[in-house]
Amino acid sequence: MTEKNNKLILPATILIASLILGGFYYASQVSKQRQENKEFVAQRRTECYKFYNYIKSKYSNVYDYSYDEKKNVCAIVYENPDWKEGDPLDGEFVDTDGDGLIDTYKEGKYFTKEY
Repeated sequence: MTEKNNKLILPATILIASLILGGFYYASQVSKQRQENKEFVAQRRTECYKFYNYIKSKYSNVYDYSYDEKKNVCAIVYENPDWKEGDPLDGEFVDTDGDGLIDTYKEGKYFTKEY
């Protein structure tokens, strides 16, 4: 009986050690991926801010900007020059570049375009 147990101890030890090392390797890869994602988001936020400043230098009706991390989209908010005080704030989604995707939300005084 002890000879049988001795034959199983080495493979069991190797299996447990492999699981532990594999767990550490997996955890390090997850940590690395999260760090890369944070760096990517920071880079995209910077690009969005630079793009906002570029657009703001070209157009006088640029109001604000935001970066949506989940959709990976830079949204520029413009003041609607056609809006007059007292007009309704009816919102609508519009495909402005003809690609079949809705990329602009017009809402009364302001409208947003996603890039």
